[in-house]
Amino acid sequence: MKFLIISLIILFSLSVGFVGVAQGVILNDEPSLAEVSIQIQLRDSEGRLVAYYEPTRTWVDPKLVHEYLDTKENKSTILKDGKNLEVIKWEQSKSYSGNELKIAYGDWILSTYSNGFISEPGDTITESWKVVRPLN
Repeated sequence: MKFLIISLIILFSLSVGFVGVAQGVILNDEPSLAEVSIQIQLRDSEGRLVAYYEPTRTWVDPKLVHEYLDTKENKSTILKDGKNLEVIKWEQSKSYSGNELKIAYGDWILSTYSNGFISEPGDTITESWKVVRPLN
């Protein structure tokens, strides 16, 4: 019995050590980005809204994020508080053919996490990203 308890404690300790490991830094620690927001919509196979998320914590890879953003095409310029800012918007969509647990959005350069959902066949997800950064 003691062996079982000790094994469970060790297993639990190891699993907790891997939870939350993410590439990059939290957005608040990256001064070269003024704002990052994402809206996530999950719709069922008939197009009905099943879930809507607006995660508040975003992780970025500071070495690659600006190269990644340079590849995006939908850009505009605004003037805010005397600063020229570039606004970049894009959407990513995916249809599911089976059940899948989804907790991460974006990719390893720019990502966010939520409590997640389990998709069903025919579900679709749309991620609408908006990034604001200073113009050089």
